[in-house]
Amino acid sequence: MKKLISFALLFFMAFSAFAGNGKKQTRVLKTVWFDIIYREGSEQTVQILKDNLDSVYEEVSKEFGMEVPYFRMPVVVVQECEQFNAYFASAPYNHIVLYDAAVSSSLKVFSETIISTLKHEITHAVTFNHNNKFWKGAKKIFGDIANPAVWNVSSGIAEGATVSGESKNGEGRLNDEYFWHVIKQAKLEDKFPSFEDVKGASEISPSGDYYYFNGAFSQYLLNKYGEEKYAQWWYKIANMEAPSARLSFEKVYDIPFNSAWVAFKNSIELPQIEENPSYVNNLTEENRNQLYSSLTGCKDGIAWVVSGSVYYASTENLNLKKIRQKKLFSLMGVQKLSFSADGRYLAASFIDYGLKYPLQKVMIYDMQTKKKHFVKEHGISEASIVSKNGTTYLLTTVYENANYRIKSFVFDSDKNLFTKDNEIIFPVNVSVSDYVDIGNGDFAFIQREGMNYFICVRNASDLNTEKQKFEVEQGMAIRYLSKDYSQDDGLLFTWTKKGTFPSAGKLSLKEGKNSVQLFTKNLNGGIYFPVFADKMYFIGKKYRENIICSLTSEEALFEQKITFNKAKETSLVSQEQLFDPSQITADSKKYNALSYFTKGIFLPVSIYQPVFGAGMLFPLGVTYYSGNPMDTQALVLSAGTDMFLSGDTGITIQYQNKTPDDMFGFSASANVEFGAEGFTNVSGAVNVVSNIFFKNFQRLSFENLFSVIYGDLGGGRFAEAWSFLINGGKPVTTNYISDSFVAEYSNLRKTGENQFEKAGFTIDLIAAYGYGSLEGSEYIPSMSVSSTDVGLSVRAYVPKLLPIDCKDGLTCNLPLIISVDFLNRQSYKNTILYNQDDLEESNESIEELGKTVIDYFTSDSYINSARAEMILYGKQIQKGGRWLYMNDFYISADAFIGQNFSGEYSAESLKIKNPQKLFEQIKTAPFDFYYGLNLCVDFSLNFGALATPQTKNSLIITILKRYSSETNKTTAFSFGFNLNL
Repeated sequence: MKKLISFALLFFMAFSAFAGNGKKQTRVLKTVWFDIIYREGSEQTVQILKDNLDSVYEEVSKEFGMEVPYFRMPVVVVQECEQFNAYFASAPYNHIVLYDAAVSSSLKVFSETIISTLKHEITHAVTFNHNNKFWKGAKKIFGDIANPAVWNVSSGIAEGATVSGESKNGEGRLNDEYFWHVIKQAKLEDKFPSFEDVKGASEISPSGDYYYFNGAFSQYLLNKYGEEKYAQWWYKIANMEAPSARLSFEKVYDIPFNSAWVAFKNSIELPQIEENPSYVNNLTEENRNQLYSSLTGCKDGIAWVVSGSVYYASTENLNLKKIRQKKLFSLMGVQKLSFSADGRYLAASFIDYGLKYPLQKVMIYDMQTKKKHFVKEHGISEASIVSKNGTTYLLTTVYENANYRIKSFVFDSDKNLFTKDNEIIFPVNVSVSDYVDIGNGDFAFIQREGMNYFICVRNASDLNTEKQKFEVEQGMAIRYLSKDYSQDDGLLFTWTKKGTFPSAGKLSLKEGKNSVQLFTKNLNGGIYFPVFADKMYFIGKKYRENIICSLTSEEALFEQKITFNKAKETSLVSQEQLFDPSQITADSKKYNALSYFTKGIFLPVSIYQPVFGAGMLFPLGVTYYSGNPMDTQALVLSAGTDMFLSGDTGITIQYQNKTPDDMFGFSASANVEFGAEGFTNVSGAVNVVSNIFFKNFQRLSFENLFSVIYGDLGGGRFAEAWSFLINGGKPVTTNYISDSFVAEYSNLRKTGENQFEKAGFTIDLIAAYGYGSLEGSEYIPSMSVSSTDVGLSVRAYVPKLLPIDCKDGLTCNLPLIISVDFLNRQSYKNTILYNQDDLEESNESIEELGKTVIDYFTSDSYINSARAEMILYGKQIQKGGRWLYMNDFYISADAFIGQNFSGEYSAESLKIKNPQKLFEQIKTAPFDFYYGLNLCVDFSLNFGALATPQTKNSLIITILKRYSSETNKTTAFSFGFNLNL
């Protein structure tokens, strides 16, 4: 057993350490102000950054009153993440990370997406670090984290500066009516949030609400009071010249903050809205508070996504008084659906969030056979099925090195094969999306060049030939292309212009025609994803929910007629014309992560925990934290002393490393402790983890923890607890080696927006081996102990017991969580390392002392247990105050039964080398039973950087009634408070 565990440990360590070998080389290119860190294959993106970053940095610095930048930053270009994003962070030092991937429709608001996105992040860097001499000096000593803006700026204030900054030149989110629709919809529904509501702690839709409202608020301030005052406000914030951003604002603007927020709300103009038009039918009125998305249609019906599941309703069932829908499948991260023209195949583009970095993937669902066909490749999105002369093609979007590509596969459903067929490459800043099968192999799609939109037609068997190309009217932004079955070669799409809600348009693709009809009325919720089955269906987006609607008498409603002019043919990029990376390679050098470990965070406190300290700290000391800018390595050095009690001193070194995709990783730590007479003890641990993800939410994880302890068991602070081991004032020396292995299977997934809407289960199998020995003394003989343990843990989540859905933020459908633990080592990890059976000599007093120590470490430790918790009532509060944000309130019923293995049972029964004896003990071990109610309020701190759901705490009041088989008595009702901080 020991050999097997040791071999497994070495294997996982070797695999983790060398998993990245043989892959693309990481390099760094230095500009005046930036270290651009990238991996081979991102050279064209690096060239864009090289040509623009320094000038953008200098431009933003001047906008906020910083004459010139004063610090360098690493910028990391990450290929592994296939969901476009970027972030700025101050820990362990200022750096920016860019996920170089295809852009989602909500971020298609720039002519040059990469540069504008980096301007957004550079604005964070400048606003957070516009410090005076004092704070600049503090950062030189303690690191970039010694910056008041890092701690006193909420996400809302931070993103207000960046969203307004990105929108100054006529581009960006504040020049996009899809973005403005969220803000205007909130005002239309009289649900406009207060400033406290959108600091960053909200957990419900719309996601990232603090971007919307704070971005618009900052633009309002800039337009009304000018850039100089706005820069002064940020300078006060960044140097903490007032206790909060609100008070800083009032000093600069000399008006109450709340008054400014109300004035901002009143400044928002709404278009004329027809509230409840008779020609719109809400099909989902009885299923409220759902986030319906990605509607697609064919002649026979429509399909849509809600909470990670895909549903379908035929045209017949759509015309019932209450629509009859059926669930086709569940698939985490579904972003977009697309029917083939004949309605047989449903293409689902989804994001696999299983690893650290999300991956773009595609699945095809056969409506006839009910089979799912997963494309093995990742990095592909915007999928659609197109047929020609009996050949079925899968069309996808691929993003590589700043270029979008259309890639086609020949699909054989009988053999479940996707064979690569052809691809075309578009120039930089040209994107493609929304493929629509229009017959005979032809497909239409949206092409975006800079800020201009086009509707194009190509053929799946000949991608290189552009058959038609229509230029969308200037100032009009279109999305969500679909086939209009009411007219030959017809298309539907969503459009906006300045001042409008999203609406619908029709385009005829008949040869020689380019006529467009526009639906010009502004509907409450707008028109998203318009599709045609027997009539037009669409999604309306309300502030906190989405609805599915149908439109009648549509011909009379598409009143305005315009023309999309034919455009010149797109110039594609050939393989020979692809970007030559040689110059970037020549200008860069091999990346050395260790060179960045010389900069980090220095803290005048220690995080050292004594080996036998029961969670205590040696706080007097110092700590240094650093890592690489790719956020895959971290190093912690800390030393501390307990000069007032034990007089001991400890030193710890902790290091972690993981592959960029987070599939393999390991962490290692080493600790040394010294007392007044020198060396006391040493300990170390290595933890190796691996995650394997499968389709449809499934995950298999492995973790192996190896630890070793050698040295004194106590002394100082813990001398009294360990007094039975003391010989003449000297602690007794012990050594202990353990190895534990955990394998977990999980298919847990979210089934709705509510925090209790989860389904699935997790199973943990635990195996552990330990060996220890104790050097004897006058009072206790020498001993050794070995143990081999196994355990099983199961968690099951039932999203609802009653067949009703959560509505209006209420939970009344009885979600249930059941957990069962059998011989689970995690339940008794603090158990003493040896037991009385191993003593060569014994006397009653020593045994009693031993039991006392065992009880001290294992009180209320249950080796076998079962628990059920049912949510009786829940309410999403989601309301902010000046200092607190109230997230949720719920009442739950709780029942528990467990065998208490503390006391005399804990030592002997935690070993499986004698199974018969173990199970005999299980039969006679005492058990505890309780039932009761929990009243819980979840809240977040609502100020500064703490205004985020990651700081969410729970105040729990528990009313329980207990029963113990050991005493054969029932206790009285007991109350308890549990505040998680």
